[in-house]
Amino acid sequence: MAEADIDFSPILIMDFIRQMAVVRVLNSEDLNLATKFKISKKYYDEIASFYIQAPFIGMNPSYDESSEILTVKPEERVIEHFKSQKSLIEMCGKCEGLYKERYKAYVEVCEA
Repeated sequence: MAEADIDFSPILIMDFIRQMAVVRVLNSEDLNLATKFKISKKYYDEIASFYIQAPFIGMNPSYDESSEILTVKPEERVIEHFKSQKSLIEMCGKCEGLYKERYKAYVEVCEA
């Protein structure tokens, strides 16, 4: 992964993961789509042990240590919440590239 330009923040990384997983489902229109992220065990452990887990509510994360892949499948209620809030969808779409670049030292979306 790339060198970090910003400090690691578990809550911001979790929010990025949430947004990217939801945007991918909405763009594909496949409610069963799971998004994969490359994230080292060190950073995953920081996220998993962070005292605030709100961004991961309804996200069903699953981490494979050997491949360092985090798989996230949003629940339908999360998808419906984003659909009902058009501004959330617009914000996620506009910020996707910026966030990918900003957090690339910590987490990367695995492209299908």
